Amino acid sequence: MDQPINASKKLYFSLIAMLISSAIILMILEFGGHLRLQAALKKELPVEVMRSMIDWVDYFHHHRGAEWLDQVPKPENLAFEVVKPGSNPILLQGDSWVQLMEIDPQSGVPLKTKNSVFFDNLAPSLKNLGYINAGVVSFAPSLADGQLRFLRERKNIDPSYILFFMDQTDLGDEIYRYSKLLHKKNGALIRIDEDKYFQYKSQYQEIVDFHDARFKSIGLLQYELTKIIRKRLKDHSSTDVEQIVQAMSNELTPEQEKIVDSAIAGYIQQSLTSDSLKKLILVAHPHLRHLTLESAYKNNAHDYLLKAYKALPPNQQKRVCISYVSPEKYYQFTDQRDIFRVGDPTSHLAPDFQYKQFPAALAYIANQCAL
Repeated sequence: MDQPINASKKLYFSLIAMLISSAIILMILEFGGHLRLQAALKKELPVEVMRSMIDWVDYFHHHRGAEWLDQVPKPENLAFEVVKPGSNPILLQGDSWVQLMEIDPQSGVPLKTKNSVFFDNLAPSLKNLGYINAGVVSFAPSLADGQLRFLRERKNIDPSYILFFMDQTDLGDEIYRYSKLLHKKNGALIRIDEDKYFQYKSQYQEIVDFHDARFKSIGLLQYELTKIIRKRLKDHSSTDVEQIVQAMSNELTPEQEKIVDSAIAGYIQQSLTSDSLKKLILVAHPHLRHLTLESAYKNNAHDYLLKAYKALPPNQQKRVCISYVSPEKYYQFTDQRDIFRVGDPTSHLAPDFQYKQFPAALAYIANQCAL
């Protein structure tokens, strides 16, 4: 009888040992999962910010950098900045030219004192409305279209004046970067897909799912697998600057012109959907090679804005104002080349113009259009 009893004891102790070993392994895996999660989070935005962006980027594709988050991180800080509070604000939209207006030129970080050249040069009647800067690097009309819908639908922001700045590189951005990502219904933009190069939404979803996993060991496995799959699907051929510049220098095909025209027309119609809007102000600025006689660029964003304006019915034209930042009219300079950064193929502005003269010019235009 002793042998069966001993065998049972051995089996019992073996099972106990297996359970203890399994528990230890699971504890180690869970601990490893927590460590991996903490390491991953150090490289990412705060979890709640990413959670919001998973939903929000369907509206506007991408957002500002983490330097725009305050000490108490609010997701909306990555989409827009309330520079001066007001119930019916003037809204500025555009790309880096607009975003940089509220950056400290010395440190390169958002202004802390809230001193705004644009706001300070507004007429008193516009100052009373408040001011929101929603400029985001590499934005273009179609992304501004989605961003405006987001502001109205999700943030209950219904501006009385909108100033949209169209950069010359927006032509190439629309043609080569964004046109294939847009989903429309009855001509109106309803969603913007993530592209296969930046993959913002997918990356955020991976880390949020990992964070929310009850068992971090399982969450870690899922996180690593989905990341591998995403990277295999990644398109490593991002649109380069040369391709973007070609949209200014080369003749556009009828299909390419249609893409640009559709993006601008869609943005204008989105802007005019609200009766609260008193005036939509559309502004463009020349590239250096629009100003030079030799090798001058063929295409100008202002021409496309003007074409879209002329296509509007008279009742809508009354609500739209078109302007062009002509350096001779708005800037003080000795040589046209001094206006732009040296060697920049996209002709971003030199510091004095970017942070002082350009914002002042936009304020002047806003004042005139609001009369």
